[in-house]
Amino acid sequence: TNSLTTVWKLFKKLSEEQQRYEKQLIFEHPAFPRLCQQLLRDSRRMTRGDLVFSLHAAVNLGIPQNTLLIQTLVRVCQEKLNQLDNRCVSVLATTLARMDKDKNVSALQAGLQLLVEQRIPSIRDIFILQNLMKCVGKDAPVFLKKKLEMAVLKEIDHLTFPNALRVFLALVAMNYCSIPILNACSEKIQERVHDAPFRKLILILEACYNLQYHNVKLFSALAEYINSTLCLWDKRQIMLFLSAFETLGFQPSELMGIFAEKVTEDPEFLNLKDLLIVLRVYSRLNYVPRGQKHLFFETLDGCLNKYLPQISNTELLKAVYSLCILGYLPHRALDELLQKDNRDELLL
Repeated sequence: TNSLTTVWKLFKKLSEEQQRYEKQLIFEHPAFPRLCQQLLRDSRRMTRGDLVFSLHAAVNLGIPQNTLLIQTLVRVCQEKLNQLDNRCVSVLATTLARMDKDKNVSALQAGLQLLVEQRIPSIRDIFILQNLMKCVGKDAPVFLKKKLEMAVLKEIDHLTFPNALRVFLALVAMNYCSIPILNACSEKIQERVHDAPFRKLILILEACYNLQYHNVKLFSALAEYINSTLCLWDKRQIMLFLSAFETLGFQPSELMGIFAEKVTEDPEFLNLKDLLIVLRVYSRLNYVPRGQKHLFFETLDGCLNKYLPQISNTELLKAVYSLCILGYLPHRALDELLQKDNRDELLL
């Protein structure tokens, strides 16, 4: 059991490319089937910790869920569920969140949900609580979500920056908007925003959208951080930030002005998909760059003209509409749009 857990601990530190290569080597190694057979034989004699961590390692290493090993470990976990301590319950919850629903997994999740309901009052660790929130998921009854919310709020004074990020995403997994928790998490994130990598920042903004949580202070702090560290981001990363802000209806004016300058200086980086995103963001947020309005619009118009031979009629309509909303008439694109064949297709 320790061997499989050790393999997983080493494996997860590798890059994605290395993981693909090493995974093949692991599965093809002659000792690996013997290790799996040994786990299968020992499954009912394992300690609760070894049992849960073995399942966790096996699932994360990518052993197929329909194998006898995984299904046996799931069934034994179900048999020993009441013996698991809170840490093991947390690890099991994380593991189940990664698994597809089948008969055994669904039965174990149902049992775990009942156990979580009983254990919540005794859990004082936010890390464990957020794992349980992910596990119970969107389909959990509202009263259980409320219990988890109250348990987190009791420990909110001990909230750390890493846990603030995790709790944000756990609320999304549970599809539960708790304003008090989100406000506390937002404060922690604002204090340590410089420690959050690009992907986490995007996930935070996506979480706000999914939870319909609008916090102008948080959005402003993220936008100011991006402004102050522009040298760290490439153009497409900035564009993804702007797209995320657009879905939230938040206009980061300074960032949009800087990005408009980058577009006019080097429009070649815009592929068709990027161009459509830029047009959508600037039109929906109704942002017109100061001082360089015509140059910016002419640059976008030039890019659009370049893609006229390959753009679909629906996309062309959206692009022309966006430029018109911004107060610019793209003559060539409009002429293309108004051709009889295109017009008939759009009417259909």
